[in-house]
Amino acid sequence: MPTVNGSSSAQPGGWGTIQASDVARRTFNPIRDVLSRPVQPLSAPKSTKEPISLSIGDPTVFGNFKAHPVVVEAVEEAIRSYSFNGYPPSV
Repeated sequence: MPTVNGSSSAQPGGWGTIQASDVARRTFNPIRDVLSRPVQPLSAPKSTKEPISLSIGDPTVFGNFKAHPVVVEAVEEAIRSYSFNGYPPSV
């Protein structure tokens, strides 16, 4: 069975090797570039001050964004009603 690039797959019914497109090969991810660099360990801290958390990432870690009590009550009421424990309509 031919694959996208025209070669045959290794196993009958299996996936063959799919070559990356020219666009994908030219793509540059600056974040991945920074993260792939080796990390140099610090020999000694430059400051004794505690770092200031900017809460970048998951906002629930530090509890900065709490849902309003009305929202919490509405969710609790919906869960306790047992009306929403199944699958949604398939339409």
